[in-house]
Parts: sequence; structure tokens; C-alpha cells
Amino acid sequence: MSYVLLDQRQSKARKPHRCTWCGQTIEPGEVYHFASGICDGDFQRDKMHLVCRQAMDRDMQTCDWFDYEFIPFGNPRGMTQTERDDQQRAAKL
Repeated sequence: MSYVLLDQRQSKARKPHRCTWCGQTIEPGEVYHFASGICDGDFQRDKMHLVCRQAMDRDMQTCDWFDYEFIPFGNPRGMTQTERDDQQRAAKL
């Protein structure tokens, strides 16, 4: 897998966007993380809630960065899958 980061910044939403991490709406006026790059030859653009970007950063620490992938729109807001699984297990106790 190859990835070239072209741009990343925090922006304030002027219109609704869909968070690439959790799939929920980034509301107008909300500050979000924007990144664009080229992944395996394809241009990609990601917009995420700040808490979702922080969750992705935590998730990336558990593996080799060059092998890192996630399912777009399929993660809990502000949490990694492992954190959500741990929370659900604790709730059952």
C-alpha cells in the first residue's frame, strides 16, 4: 500500500458533511479534520469529526502504519472498534 498525503487541516464546516470514520453528520459550524492524498494511485479525501480522527490515530498505533486500513463509515463515533467492544463487554458485567 502506498499513500502520499497532499493536505491536512482543521476546517469549520459551512455545510453538512459525512464523517469518513463513523458515517455520522458533521454539522455546519463544527470544526472537523480534513485530509487529502493519493492511496495506491487513487485520489481520496477524508473529513472526520475531531474525536473520530483522534480515535483513528489511537487505532493506527496498534499496527504498522503502511498496512493500516479501516472500513469507511463503519466505526463508532470517537472510538476504535476495540474500545467499543471493551465498553460493551464491561456493560455486560
